[in-house]
Amino acid sequence: MIPVADWEKNLPKDLPPITIDPTVALTRPMTIKAYDYWQSARAGRAMPARKDIAPQAMRAFVGHVALVELRAGEGGKIDYVMRLAGARIEDAFGAITGRALPEFMPPRIEARWRMVMDKVIASAAPLRAASRVSFGGKTWLQAEVVLAPLGDGGTVSMLFGAIELWPVDANAPA
Repeated sequence: MIPVADWEKNLPKDLPPITIDPTVALTRPMTIKAYDYWQSARAGRAMPARKDIAPQAMRAFVGHVALVELRAGEGGKIDYVMRLAGARIEDAFGAITGRALPEFMPPRIEARWRMVMDKVIASAAPLRAASRVSFGGKTWLQAEVVLAPLGDGGTVSMLFGAIELWPVDANAPA
């Protein structure tokens, strides 16, 4: 796990804690299937290219999949645009396909998503993130996310992700 001081120090303290795991020790069936698919698509390379990802090969978990486009933003900042958000993702977060993070995320929550995506780009490696959902009052949902790079020649050009959401006792500690 990554120490809190290295990544969470500037995030809002009143949001549920988030666990970042670069060892990608997944526990949920859909994120495991998505990660196994990403591993097979990379075929021994550091990462698969976007062209290596085929929706028809993801039938068992496609509702949990997200493809995130990277665009050059102002001041060298990356803009993250949801090119594809599966049905299970849109059930929780609304119609987000084709939208950039700031178009559907409040700034405090966007900062958390951005932090996770930035880590995948910086390391050019997959990671696991887990937290209670803090979006739209859905704090009764727990989430496990796998996020992995896509690109050619070692340069990350997109992100491949999957999320599994499940209900937890709203009164239980995050």
